[in-house]
Amino acid sequence: MRSYWFGDVEDGRCTLSGGDVQANADRIRSIRTSMDSFIPLSWEAAVTCGACRDRADYIAKLREICFAAADREIRQQYSGKDAELLQMVRTLDEMDTVINLLTERAVEWYQLRHPTFTRKYRKTPAHILIKSIREKSRGALSFVASEIERLSSTRTELAKAVSGRANDVMPNTSALIGGLVAARLMANAGGLEDLSRMPASAIQVLGARTALFAHLRTKSPSPKHGI
Repeated sequence: MRSYWFGDVEDGRCTLSGGDVQANADRIRSIRTSMDSFIPLSWEAAVTCGACRDRADYIAKLREICFAAADREIRQQYSGKDAELLQMVRTLDEMDTVINLLTERAVEWYQLRHPTFTRKYRKTPAHILIKSIREKSRGALSFVASEIERLSSTRTELAKAVSGRANDVMPNTSALIGGLVAARLMANAGGLEDLSRMPASAIQVLGARTALFAHLRTKSPSPKHGI
């Protein structure tokens, strides 16, 4: 017996599933067939079985069922308790990138106004450096430095929110390594379910993608750890 979205076919006999669009979408998800033994069914056979009137009707029904199946999968993906945490971590990473870029730009801008400002000052912590630039500058540069400070403050609050959310979503992992690190592990894995299926050896090097590919490409020393 071979199963298709509209029913089962065996020895030339067809048994229709008789379900609605959602039922047939669920049926598609439940069908498990090896591609080695799978035999495609023509639309003519579906018409003979009574599943549709003609080719256009066959395509229209199959399209509607596929849309319903895709819609359900998307809803399940976004309803997971880790979905919001994943977006929070990615937002945090992007904020880090933006803050670093703006800080670098503000320092170079300040150097144009104060040529005596040498590279040795770059060893100063970023938040102290930006505060100094804001206090010693006027006009647009002072405003930019203020916005960087404000963005850094927002980033700090977001990091606290990420840690708190991670404690709710993955309490055991958060208790072991801290909420923020646990959230970053989950984000690098692609989700909570993906992380739970990873072997320990893969989790160990999460976040070391660049070093891992360099090892595979150039035979450089393999990374010992990631995040």
